[in-house]
Amino acid sequence: MCGFGAGVALTGAGVGYDLLHNGPLYYAPGYLVVLFGSLAVLVALGIPSVARVVSLFLLAMVLVIGVPYGFRSAVLDLRGERVLATVVEVKHGHPTYTGSDNDACRLEARGDTFWVKGLRKCGPATRPGDRFEVLRDPEDLVAAFGGHKPVTFPILIPAVAVVVLLLTVLGARGLRLRAIEDRAPSAA
Repeated sequence: MCGFGAGVALTGAGVGYDLLHNGPLYYAPGYLVVLFGSLAVLVALGIPSVARVVSLFLLAMVLVIGVPYGFRSAVLDLRGERVLATVVEVKHGHPTYTGSDNDACRLEARGDTFWVKGLRKCGPATRPGDRFEVLRDPEDLVAAFGGHKPVTFPILIPAVAVVVLLLTVLGARGLRLRAIEDRAPSAA
């Protein structure tokens, strides 16, 4: 049950992160606390094998990375519209340790303005007046997207369900093995 709870918590935190339009930077540590807190509880309850811990961590990372971007992508696939947007303002961020800039662009499309971050088209060479196509939600539930073809809900939901199911099975097996190990010395 704890594995299932960890999967649901990570999925919910991932959707919440994307609903904040990729969230402010201070939200990301909260997301990581949910991840490591969930895994710590599972390990403390008795996942005896290092292989199971690594498996749990890898499955949790799939949720941490896949859910926010998959949810945004699926929403945009469901109700997004491609619009030609004009750059109104560019904020060039500080270079990161990877060498890429952290730029944000304020775009105008159909009389509506919105900020986007993390688009390849919005970079150091982008200037006000530049135009490019983005996929955006007219109701502004999720941030705009300018990349590859979006993931759909029929792909996202089963993928997340399988990962949550695997987390549940690994957690249950670990607890069952611990219960068997605890009973063995007392039976002797």
